[in-house]
Amino acid sequence: MSGSSVPGVSCVIPVCNGAAFLDEAIDSALAQSHRPIEVIVVDDGSTDATPSVAQRRGEPVRYVRQENAGPSSARNRGIELARGELIALLDADDRWLEGKLARQVAVLTERPELDGCLTHGRLFWDGDGALAAEELAWPAERRIDTGGLIGSTLVVRRGVFERASLFDATLPHSGLAEWFARARERGAVMETIAEVLVERRMHADNFSRRRAARDEEYFRLLKRSLDRKRAGPSSA
Repeated sequence: MSGSSVPGVSCVIPVCNGAAFLDEAIDSALAQSHRPIEVIVVDDGSTDATPSVAQRRGEPVRYVRQENAGPSSARNRGIELARGELIALLDADDRWLEGKLARQVAVLTERPELDGCLTHGRLFWDGDGALAAEELAWPAERRIDTGGLIGSTLVVRRGVFERASLFDATLPHSGLAEWFARARERGAVMETIAEVLVERRMHADNFSRRRAARDEEYFRLLKRSLDRKRAGPSSA
């Protein structure tokens, strides 16, 4: 690949009260051999030290703040501000492993028919000991996600959002799953690299632990998907 043919990547990090982890997430993005042209931190109404953590980083980290509206809304804000041809998502409590972006950018550059690229991810538990029992209960094989459902693995061409639209801001818990389904319904072609290139942190304040709200959303998005299929191609 020639230097002029390598697309720029905008990294979008939605965060709400993630000051304890945000530095590590940003570090993992900036340490990539294929470095993002910008890291956009969208603060979704944090009340902790998140603003000072992000603002002290300087270029190429860009900090923007909004009233609390959920991670789907925060991702949308970052995507709207992004300048890169490729958009890479990274949750504030996750981290990318070395070479993650380089591998995905290479795949997308060499295969223009692909709209996006995912990787495998690995769960890890925060070292404070609060979730020691949960960690012990997870066998090694269940700690690897091979289905591409960890949002921090996704790198996608920005044009996909023009075809499939942005994330549904009314679905803070399941917006990623709904968007993946909608993008595929509208013809988006994704490939998953069978390598662990992302680590997802498990801790007491994971947003995904709010199970009742999450389950209610999953029922809603399942109904939406079924309704679109019944309505036919014109609704996609």
